[in-house]
Amino acid sequence: AQQPLTGLPLCQNTDMIRLDLAEWIVELTVEPPALAAAMAQRYAAFINTGAGNANFQVSVTNEIGGERGQSILQASLRVNGEDYLLDGPQFYGMIAPLRGQAMLRMRSDVPAREVEYFLRVALAVLAWQEGGLLVHGAAVKAGNAVYLFVGQSGSGKSTVVRLSHASGRGVALSDDLVLLRRVDGAWRAYGTPFWNLTADRRDGQTANGPVQAIYKLAQDSNVFIEPMRATVGAAELLANCPVVNSQPALVLDLLGRCQDIVHTVGMQRLHFRKDDAFWDVIPC
Repeated sequence: AQQPLTGLPLCQNTDMIRLDLAEWIVELTVEPPALAAAMAQRYAAFINTGAGNANFQVSVTNEIGGERGQSILQASLRVNGEDYLLDGPQFYGMIAPLRGQAMLRMRSDVPAREVEYFLRVALAVLAWQEGGLLVHGAAVKAGNAVYLFVGQSGSGKSTVVRLSHASGRGVALSDDLVLLRRVDGAWRAYGTPFWNLTADRRDGQTANGPVQAIYKLAQDSNVFIEPMRATVGAAELLANCPVVNSQPALVLDLLGRCQDIVHTVGMQRLHFRKDDAFWDVIPC
């Protein structure tokens, strides 16, 4: 029988990839080398070749062999003191936000997908600790400004990205997950490598810019912008902050951060149809 991976020692033969995500340097060490090569190729646009200390360190080891069991994709994040755990019979994930560290030990026959899932979860927690926020949304840069579009799956985020690209109205930072950071008193959006698998263009994935406005998407036959109360906007934004919003102990502080973002940037409801006419009603 396969033994649980909890407490598996760190592997000494690792390949290290330095990633620049929202101007945070993430050192991702991966074993075995074939998996490291696959992740380096997947995140090639974000590789940082400079020197300097990392903001976050993420260590991943996949143990070859054994039967396929529960996937980390089905695991729930739970609190363990100051750390967070994702664990099961064939994986052990730990995120230590106060130390800026995370590690994953697993036994998987589809490791690249599970590494990306863990990296998304870890980055959500680590970004939160550093005053940022990982948001489930699409971000489009038009000129020097970034417009953030939020909504649950199926609300039209990928459609907004596709229409913006096709019409030349803007370039997308992401169609799924966007990193927000406060820089010089303003909220700034950063592209990420975490896109929907069906996305065929990622031209702006390494771009960033100040957030000009946030829109909650509403599919409609008419195109117009509807005001939202700040309290409603903050609640809508909170609903689109994955991982962090599932932790009861963080919800009040998360709401405060969402209120700050909505107060600083503003948030409205955008009614749109499947053409680029919504850009005609967005003040640019």
